[in-house]
Amino acid sequence: MAEGTDLDISTALGISIGLLGAVAIWLFLTSGTIQIWIGFIGWASFYHCDGGTEGLRKSVCANLWGVVMAYIALLLITQVNAGLSTPTRLLWASPQPHSNDLPQGH
Repeated sequence: MAEGTDLDISTALGISIGLLGAVAIWLFLTSGTIQIWIGFIGWASFYHCDGGTEGLRKSVCANLWGVVMAYIALLLITQVNAGLSTPTRLLWASPQPHSNDLPQGH
């Protein structure tokens, strides 16, 4: 390359990630096997763990743990009937005010 035309590392990473992302989207949409966001989360966690063999190991372990926790949460929300309606069960985990925080009638 001519002097002064070298790409800095962030620009090179941005271009390569953009191109690989386009290829990944095309592959996911044409195969129809899994949703694209699953691939991007896996890819981002692999990249976050610095890649390579060690990064792959860490990323796979973390993602599998996330799958197990999501499955347990789904079972708790959908299968545990605490006498609540479906919309109430979906809001079940949201923080609720304590009785001390509620306005008192006179």
